[in-house]
Parts: sequence; C-alpha cells; structure tokens
Amino acid sequence: MQVPASRLISINSDAPAARLKVAKTLPGLIDAGASSLATFIIGVAAIRLMPPSAVGAYALIFSAWVFISKLPLRLVLVPAEARLVKASNRERIAAFRHNARLSLPLLGLVMAIMWSVGLLIPEEVPNDTAMSLLSTAVAVAVLVPLQEHGRQLLHLARRHWQAAAVSVLRLLTTSLAMLIGLVTNVPTALLPFGALALGDLAVVVAVTAISFRVGEYSPPYSVRQLVPSGRWLLLGGSFAPAAGFIVSVAVAHLAGATALGVAEAARVAAQPILVLALGFMAVLRPSSMEEAIRGRRREATDLTNRFLKVLGGSCLVYGLVTFLPESTNPLALLLPTAFSVTGLVQLSVLAAFFNGAILLYKSELIATDRVRPLSYAEGAGASSQVVLSLSAPYLREWTVPASFLVGGLVRWLFVAKFRRDIYTIDKGADHSSFFDGQQ
Repeated sequence: MQVPASRLISINSDAPAARLKVAKTLPGLIDAGASSLATFIIGVAAIRLMPPSAVGAYALIFSAWVFISKLPLRLVLVPAEARLVKASNRERIAAFRHNARLSLPLLGLVMAIMWSVGLLIPEEVPNDTAMSLLSTAVAVAVLVPLQEHGRQLLHLARRHWQAAAVSVLRLLTTSLAMLIGLVTNVPTALLPFGALALGDLAVVVAVTAISFRVGEYSPPYSVRQLVPSGRWLLLGGSFAPAAGFIVSVAVAHLAGATALGVAEAARVAAQPILVLALGFMAVLRPSSMEEAIRGRRREATDLTNRFLKVLGGSCLVYGLVTFLPESTNPLALLLPTAFSVTGLVQLSVLAAFFNGAILLYKSELIATDRVRPLSYAEGAGASSQVVLSLSAPYLREWTVPASFLVGGLVRWLFVAKFRRDIYTIDKGADHSSFFDGQQ
C-alpha cells in the first residue's frame, strides 16, 4: 500500500532543509574528499610508476570495477538506505550488518565477473602486469560496495563526522600501504588496487564496529522486497559506469592502451570536481530526499541552487588553475601526462561538472519512486556515450572526456524534466516513496 506524505512527518530530521547551512556540509566534504583522495593517490601512483600502456590497463580495470560493483550497491544496498529513511538514527547504522549479509551472494557474483575482465585487456600489456592489476582489483570490487554503503548509513544517521573519520581512515590506510609497498619493493602493478583494497577493508571494519556499539536491529525487509525497486536502480545506476567501461574498451582496442592511459591521466586531474560534488551531496542528500517525499519544491530547489552555486564557482576556479603555465601549474607538475594533449584536462573538468551537478536531482527521483524515469535518463546518457565511442580511432584520447560530457548533458536534460514532474503532476496530491510500498 502507498503511504501519503501527511503520514511521513515522523521522518527523522534534525532541522528543516531550508535552514541547512552550507557550513554543515564540512564533514561531507571531508568524507568525499578523503575517500576520493585515496583513489586519486592510487591513480597518480599508477600514472607515474607504470608505462602508458599499463596505465591504459589500469584505466580499463578501474572502469570495470566501478561498473560491476554497482550490482550489490544498486540492487540491494541503496534500496535499503531509502527504506531506512523512516527508521531512527540508531536503527539506520545498526542495519549495516544486516544489509551486508543480504548482499553477500551478489558480492560473490561480482568477484566472478571481475575475473572475466582479464579477457578484455589488450595484448600489448604484459601478462604479469595485467594479472597483478586484476587480482587486486577483484578485492576492491568486493569491498567498495560495503564501504560506500557504510559511509552513506553514517550520513543517513546524522553521524556526519564519523563518516568523515572513516574516510580519513581509508585515506591514511591506503597511503600507508602505498608507502610501505614502495619501500619494500612490492611489484608496481600490485600497489594501486592493493593499497586501495586495504583502505576499503579498514572502512568496513570500522563501520562494523560502530554498528555493534549502537546495538542490534533487524530491518523489516528482505532481498525479495528490495529487488523490485533495486532492479530499476541497478538498471539506471549501471548505465553510466557501463558506458564508461565500453568507452574504455573501445579506446584501448581502437586507439591503443597508451591513448587510454593519457585520457585516464586527464580524468584523474579533473577528479576533484566530482569529489566536491559528492561531498556536498553526502550531507544534503538526506534532506533533499525528505523534502521531495513531502512535495516541498521550494525547499528542495533551495538546496539544489546553493549546491550548484558552490560547485559552479569551484569548477570555474579549478578550471582557471588548469590554464596556468606548466612551470607554475601544480597539476601539470604532478600529472604531466594529463597535459601532454592541450585542452584535454579542461574538457575533463567541464564533463565532471555537468555529471556532478545533477546528483541532488537524482536523489529526489529515487526518494519519490521515479526510479524508472531515472533509468530512462541514464540510458539516454549512456547511449550517447557508446555512440561516441565509435569515433575512438579518430578522437583517440579525446573520446573519453567528450563522451562523458555529452552523456552528462543528455542526463541533465532528462533528469531535470522528470524532476519537475514530481511537483507538477497531481499538484497538491500526496507524494510517497518506493520504500513505503512493496509490502
């Protein structure tokens, strides 16, 4: 049965969304910043320590686990997060162990699928390098969904500073593992994903310990109840990473692993923009979902407008930095490969902005059971990326940021339209969310 918005007033919330101050997003920024800095570090290490062809293999495998790890995350864990919006703060984090157990069969499937990616690595990459990258990436693909879910539950439970703390733990563990590996002469190809896997494991252990401290809680849902909504989230959530993976495969085989390696360097250089977007979204997302459920358009729009102003301003400043002369450009000094093709980094930054700008809109669609139209939007964006991948023999390394930019613009158009429908269809009627149905 559907539950009207008038009965959702008990949804846990510390304050009205309209009163939410940007300063309160600090723990979210630390969370996303520290967590993403861990992947930034391994990306820089891969680019600086390995030859371009090996970096191409790294980029291909990276896009593979980003895509494949969505299976447990979207099918089970994100629907569980949405249902927990109605639970108390304590229950939200206590549910972590229950949700982790529900996802175990899917995590096993993730492991099996990841191993098959080895068949797609170009022959120009040495076999030992490919296998070292792949074996450590399998561990990352299994652990990433759990650590991401754990951090989201901490934010959902209003434990924003704890979420930031476990992300800092991830960063420190990854950095320390990387440093020890370099000092002890561990094979280079084992370092990037191997260090990240240890960082992810540290987060999973920490969140598990926190959940034990708050007590036991068995949420009133099962995999069977989550899958009906989760399958649409999986479909919509898999389009973008699947398209990214297809683009990587196309560039690796049609333009060469070296071209993909250059594009990966530019992607890493542009990553801070998405980090900033994810940081603000992590804290604003619970309030954004709650306001959408209540049908309060003005409050939800106020959140999004402030989000876009900060993200747009940051993107402008960061973009200007990328135009500095190489001798004074910190990014060029850190990632010279990224600037070997003029304009590639700037296009990557622009693509990152348009894909990060719609994150809160997506949260509103998810909370109000618009997962099917969201899937359509993601599918349209992914289709445009795949079509552009066919130009890889001509665009070469430009194929990656160009397809990401076009895909982001297409998603924006569709998501913005479907988001307007939340507040214009049956205006004044009750709104409910997908976790209220499915009984």
